[in-house]
Amino acid sequence: MHSAHRELESKYKRVLNDLHTEKKNSKLLEDKLTARQDEIASLKTQQAENESQMLQDRETIGSLNREMQIKSR
Repeated sequence: MHSAHRELESKYKRVLNDLHTEKKNSKLLEDKLTARQDEIASLKTQQAENESQMLQDRETIGSLNREMQIKSR
């Protein structure tokens, strides 16, 4: 009976260690996921700003081209 108790105790300790390790790994993965999500949000914001700037630049170029055509007549 004593050996069975020791065996169960050692299994219990291993399971606790495994659980602790998995919780630590899970926390690390959650932190990485959060960092990636923050990075994605930042990149999406930057992309929207860049697209807006590109649109403004196209409008400016179109306006300047029209002005040049009018002046060249």
